[in-house]
Amino acid sequence: MAQLPEQLLEIVSEHIYHPRLSEHYDEIYDNLSDEQTTKLNDLLWKVYRREIRISEFERQAAALNLPKFQEEIWPGILRYDLMPVADYLGFRIQDYLNHLRAADFKNFRAIDLADWIAKLNVEKRLGLNTVDQKKVFNILSQYLRGLKSGDEIAELISRPANLGGIGLNPDIAKEIVQKFKDDLQDALANDRFITEQPLDLQLIEKLKAKKEEDVFFKEHQVKIKESGIRNQELGATSKEQASVESVSRLGKGSGSLDAPVMAVKTAEPFQPAIETYESEAGKIIRQVDLKLAPELEKKVKIVIVSRLKDIRKQSELREKLLGAPIENGIGLKVEEAEKIIKLAEDGRNNLMKAVPAAPAVIPTANVGATPSIAPVVPPKPAKTPPRGDLGGPATIPAKRDLGGVQPPRPATMQMEDNFAPRTSSDIKRSIPQAIKIVPQLDNRPKVELAPPLPPKPPPTMAIPQTSGGKAKLEDVAYRPRLMGPMEELKEMSLLDFRRLSPKVKVSIDKISAKIELLGQESYQNKIRGIQAWQGSPVNSLYKAILNESLRKSLTVNQVIEEKQKRSEETLKPEEFKAVVELNRSFKV
Repeated sequence: MAQLPEQLLEIVSEHIYHPRLSEHYDEIYDNLSDEQTTKLNDLLWKVYRREIRISEFERQAAALNLPKFQEEIWPGILRYDLMPVADYLGFRIQDYLNHLRAADFKNFRAIDLADWIAKLNVEKRLGLNTVDQKKVFNILSQYLRGLKSGDEIAELISRPANLGGIGLNPDIAKEIVQKFKDDLQDALANDRFITEQPLDLQLIEKLKAKKEEDVFFKEHQVKIKESGIRNQELGATSKEQASVESVSRLGKGSGSLDAPVMAVKTAEPFQPAIETYESEAGKIIRQVDLKLAPELEKKVKIVIVSRLKDIRKQSELREKLLGAPIENGIGLKVEEAEKIIKLAEDGRNNLMKAVPAAPAVIPTANVGATPSIAPVVPPKPAKTPPRGDLGGPATIPAKRDLGGVQPPRPATMQMEDNFAPRTSSDIKRSIPQAIKIVPQLDNRPKVELAPPLPPKPPPTMAIPQTSGGKAKLEDVAYRPRLMGPMEELKEMSLLDFRRLSPKVKVSIDKISAKIELLGQESYQNKIRGIQAWQGSPVNSLYKAILNESLRKSLTVNQVIEEKQKRSEETLKPEEFKAVVELNRSFKV
């Protein structure tokens, strides 16, 4: 591709210059001349700058009369170039899935932005609740739409909550944005992309199956046309053609010594209805007894159906079941996945055995329609199938007397019984095996119920008394209760503060370490720890000294001296300075 203009936004430029996209365009532009490539690139530049929509791009590019544009060029550009930046270009991905080829669905993976944020919240231990994750989703969506750059996104994330941000540390916000960019590049390298658009996985699987069926019929289209031309040269009408060729392929004339031998290719078996696959998939899920949400269970059913229809291989099914949800997987346990795979293989084999084989003749009436079973029409007594060389006109020889010997009935004629309705009498009855039941009631020990326990008397409290008959008073024993770092900070008195260490600097470092420990658990806990310290008695003494100093226009040392003269609890000058430095480090 030629050099692109400089006014492209960051999200587009990083996508365009990705090496993987260049590899795809080498294949897309393989059969185009330099002039055709230049014209197509000019249209792409307009799409990147959002001067034209992709529907207009398709119309103008089709007018260039490029070779195989609708079959190969347009699907390739749409799948590997435009869909990864669909949020920026402003079109719905599901509206254009039908334009893709069957091969484009093979590695089609779209990572949901909401799932990416949920995984990031766990990996980085950000401690974001549902509301904060929604805010991050809206902020990162602005980057995907080309509304904000990476630095602007980081600034939005680090904003306080009352200004529309999350209030995260600026360094953490930059790390989130950088990881988002790296994951976008990694997704492109694996032919994937991250989008804010929710995609219907069931619709994608149905389109994939439909595209593969279309490819199957296109491969047989040439053979069908050749068969029709040959029959026209033989002078047969469409009805006679189907009946004659069916009878000849089923072995008509095999009793004759000079009957020609024709090579017959067996047709593919018919596929069962989609309801059959879904019913089998639901049966497998019930056997495994998965406790899943309705949406996830629906996703598992779609994956199992794709294996039953032989769309996915067994290895691909295992990868899908064990894959993480952030990578569009299911996230099941190994034993659950292996059980599903085993049941899916058994169900697939049972479905293949239950499906009858299709007749060898594929009807030529409508190539695009689903093939129907042509009935085997026996030849009329006055006519026999045409014989002779394929290159010349067919000749009908005189009826040959076989001396009363009837040709054997072909074994393939029994195929008609597969389509006859079945009743309950046709099902083979299985003979149950006898099971030896050994009674054990007599061998069991006799169970006797124990007599009920007598009711407990109501509790009585013995109050010790003195010799004079008065109640004896005892000192109340102090029972210390368990306290965490947050409670210690909130209830820290001046005596507790001085007990931390004889040196004021060491005491301040211990308080700071407690708050940092809360920050390692979650950012919200760190905020709560700072708030607990702000409400502690020690910090209240600091505020009282500061307020009295401002109110009386005295220095801090003078206020402390007056409090000490009044025998009031107060901080020492060095303790006051240490608390000032601690609060300044917390940006209080």
